[in-house]
Amino acid sequence: MPASDNITFPTQPKKVVQVIISVITFTVLNVWLVWLWIATQILARPLEFYRHLHNGAFGPVPSDPLKEPGLVSKLLKKRVAVIGAGPSGIAAVRECRAFGHDCECFEKASSFGGVFRSYTYKGGQFTSSNFMTAFSAFPLSSRDLPARQLGWQEYLDYLSDYIDFFGIRHHFRFNVEVVKAVFCRKSATWNLTFRDSKGLVWSSEYDHLMVCAGLSSRPKVPRWRGRELFKGSVIHSSAFKDAAAFMGKRVVVVGLGESGSDISALLAPQAEKVLITARNGPGALIPRLAAGVPTDVDTCRAYHSLPRDWFPTAPNTGALWHQVKIILEDLFASPSDETARQRVQQVKPTTFSPFRHASTKSTRFVGAIVEGGAVYRESEVDHIDEVSVTLKDGTCFCCDAIIACTGYEPAMPWLPEDLCSLHPRDLYKHAIHPKYRDSLAFIGWVRPSVGSIPPLSEMQSRYFALLISGLRALPPVDVLENLILRDRQKEEWQFPYDCHSKPALTDFFGMLTSLAALVGSSPPMAWLFFHDPVLWFYILVGPLVSAQFTLFDYVDTGFGTTVAKLIKVLEELDIFHV
Repeated sequence: MPASDNITFPTQPKKVVQVIISVITFTVLNVWLVWLWIATQILARPLEFYRHLHNGAFGPVPSDPLKEPGLVSKLLKKRVAVIGAGPSGIAAVRECRAFGHDCECFEKASSFGGVFRSYTYKGGQFTSSNFMTAFSAFPLSSRDLPARQLGWQEYLDYLSDYIDFFGIRHHFRFNVEVVKAVFCRKSATWNLTFRDSKGLVWSSEYDHLMVCAGLSSRPKVPRWRGRELFKGSVIHSSAFKDAAAFMGKRVVVVGLGESGSDISALLAPQAEKVLITARNGPGALIPRLAAGVPTDVDTCRAYHSLPRDWFPTAPNTGALWHQVKIILEDLFASPSDETARQRVQQVKPTTFSPFRHASTKSTRFVGAIVEGGAVYRESEVDHIDEVSVTLKDGTCFCCDAIIACTGYEPAMPWLPEDLCSLHPRDLYKHAIHPKYRDSLAFIGWVRPSVGSIPPLSEMQSRYFALLISGLRALPPVDVLENLILRDRQKEEWQFPYDCHSKPALTDFFGMLTSLAALVGSSPPMAWLFFHDPVLWFYILVGPLVSAQFTLFDYVDTGFGTTVAKLIKVLEELDIFHV
């Protein structure tokens, strides 16, 4: 059904006036931003001329080597080890193979998929839509409409199709875990020791190492006081498989996020009683659907390009321009949206702006409370005894089971000692270590407040593949460390509540655009405005799919995707036909 069929247009005069004012305000902001962008692009030319003159490099800038015919066949082939066969590891293999490198991926599980195969539960689904989760190298098309949230198996099927399309299945080795990684600084190579499921141990040497696992490898369960006394069961959300196992039981769900919200909704009809507790509420609460379609389809470059520090207000409301969008959404809310909003108002959780706080992209826990009778408290566990949980607000709840939806923590004991306690913000773009430079990359060490991880992992992998191919270069160590510090300070300012508890938290659009700039695939918006205004319009106001970040300067490696195919995706995924 077209999204426009679900939109309720206001008829009251007062509301019409509010809509007109809001639309004009938001339009003026975006038009001003576009012309500002054009002006900066024009001014950049003489500034670039001055920079080259000042550096003694006056003359035309050399053409991008990525456009050189037969490029891949001329590259020096490297041996690359990829650890982990989740979406990040799969993207890493594809990008390395696109440049002709010899790549092996090692996965301790029996198949690919990572957390989407190991930590799944019955009734679960993605929070991001199929189009927003897809890789740019393997985008979806009209046959995948309507835009929707995929189930776990659907996404695994997509990954399998991706692997087969690029012919990389033989590069994966399953039931193999890495035991130790040693970096030789003299030769700048990695010596990796492996062990398979039969106990066989061997070592191999590689030029580069891509760590695509570890960030979510160890479930994090708080050490609550008195936990050892509890007579019931205490499990992490990663061990939750089916709500039927809790039939007739009294259950405490600690923590929200998408898993906490979904598990609460699944438990409510089955359990005798459910208590949901979250220390600071759900954070930024984003429903999966709006006007009948996934909410992330409503994202666009025009909206996300507005600086986060323009007219900043309190963290729970975000910038002024974000509030304008909220007003527009409220005015054009569909009946189902209005019902969902009223249910949230009944619960009254503490919420924040998605640009200042980690998001819970699911409102299912609200249904568990309003319709399923679950109890909701914004507090944290104080202590546990044999049969109950007591919160710091004084609430005491007798229970049979506790489910900790409290996230994960890194666990990579096989890495060198100086990397075992690594913080994602110690890395350039959450990927490159200043000490190890292009010999090592951490892929997928990102947790966007909105958006999805796979497109970021793909762009990180692409940048690293360019580095090891000699087609891009890192700045000197001191410059790199300053860039890391700048990015760290920016993220800590933007996410003041979560910057320490969620170390991988980042801004989806900000990270994606900065990586695209490093790769050299950013859409030239000013040029498009004059040469292809239709495509310019699609990119500016169309859904923020990853395909638009690889439309230009995309390396033609003869390994799959073409520019024409990527453009077709943006044209087919029109915001009124999803």
